Amino acid sequence: MATVAKLQENGSDVLDLNSGAFSVAEFLPNVPGLRADGNYDLVSDIQDEMALMVKAATLDAVANALGELDRRVYGASLVPGRVTSLVWKADTLTNSGAAIVKQGEVRREGRAEKTHDGQYLQMATLRLLREPVWRGTWTQITLDPSSPSMDNDDTAYIVLPELDGDMPAPARFIAQSSGGSTASNKRALAALKANSAANFSHILQVESANFLNGALTNQAQTYFSPGGAGTTAKRWTAADTNETQLGQWYFTSNLASWRGWYLPLLRLRENSASRNYRFRFRSGSIVNGVYVPGPWGTANYVRVPTTNSADTNEQLLIALGLVGVPAPFSNRDMPKDGIYFELYGKADSVTGSADLDNVFLMPVGECGSGFGLVAAEFDLAFSAGRPTFDSRADYPRAYLHDGTNFLVGAKRVEGGGIFLMPQVAGQRVYFLVMRDEAGNYKHDRTNTLAVTAHYQPIWVHMPGTN
Repeated sequence: MATVAKLQENGSDVLDLNSGAFSVAEFLPNVPGLRADGNYDLVSDIQDEMALMVKAATLDAVANALGELDRRVYGASLVPGRVTSLVWKADTLTNSGAAIVKQGEVRREGRAEKTHDGQYLQMATLRLLREPVWRGTWTQITLDPSSPSMDNDDTAYIVLPELDGDMPAPARFIAQSSGGSTASNKRALAALKANSAANFSHILQVESANFLNGALTNQAQTYFSPGGAGTTAKRWTAADTNETQLGQWYFTSNLASWRGWYLPLLRLRENSASRNYRFRFRSGSIVNGVYVPGPWGTANYVRVPTTNSADTNEQLLIALGLVGVPAPFSNRDMPKDGIYFELYGKADSVTGSADLDNVFLMPVGECGSGFGLVAAEFDLAFSAGRPTFDSRADYPRAYLHDGTNFLVGAKRVEGGGIFLMPQVAGQRVYFLVMRDEAGNYKHDRTNTLAVTAHYQPIWVHMPGTN
């Protein structure tokens, strides 16, 4: 297998460093240094040196070859929209990797010497400042199943196969929404669950809670989750203005799969003449039959943004802060007897009612603190384009796409990008689409979603076969 050494601009080859006038004499890429916490420093750029031989029939040809190389690496970051990369593969490896070049220069080593065949040979050193990782080929992810049938509710997720690389990989997800309220939806959300996703549930149905307040009454409409026959929601008609425990869900097995941070989103309908109901949510630990509560997701109760008693398919979504499991949060240990979640409510007056459907639990930080969940609002509805989340460098975190082309960036993005963990099978990415803030975040569970996903494997050292 031959050595590969070349420069690319925006993914296209522009200069081969091991063919024509150039040949590589020696190159041993450096690896990132370690931070004080023992992890790789993946922020600071790396300096590398590559020993080159430049051979041509005339000194002018030698100078032209070196000049082109110098021009391309020195101006690597000077032209907007142009990304220069070094592609490298030693002759003993199967796969090549590409590293984005920030800047570089070429130094001649001595004078050009005339060789026995009448040509001129110049030794040179290419000095590069590059990003600290090597990138693989941009690859479409084969999903399981290959064409998942997704609603905008309990099946709104994709399952990922084991992915190549040795570091979290940037990814792109294009979500096509159809049916339901697609023509009104301008907000989308995506969240990664990397840890034991198969044993985790991203949706807590109120009617299926382990404990329910006795004052709650059954609702059986199909537009409440999960649809179908039977009870699909619970109606709360406040008897007073006191703080009221409405429901509690507990889990006593597969506890490690629940470890993490979550954004709870309560889906409900407010049936009052004016905004009357408020809610908050928390997690807790079970110890010897005692339920030990953690901190609330929000300091205060969250009021519904509007009333919507006339709505059927579209219901309100309200965010109830951030909760950790276990509570208080620990990255190491889980309470031996179980964990739980609970929903509380409060009415400003004894009037109206609220139909409580479900709580979405959207994972946060599964690929590093501040990453793993991203939400965006757009100027155009999803009938005009597909909401897209992209964690590649130099790309917008969220934009609209038509399946082939970039359309327009999001007007507001919240959260960090989604990076996929390498060598982990069964990761899940959850999706929701809804109206924007002006539309009171109304959510239609009958929307259907189709997602295509791509990723780029990342290595600190040169890639092997995985």
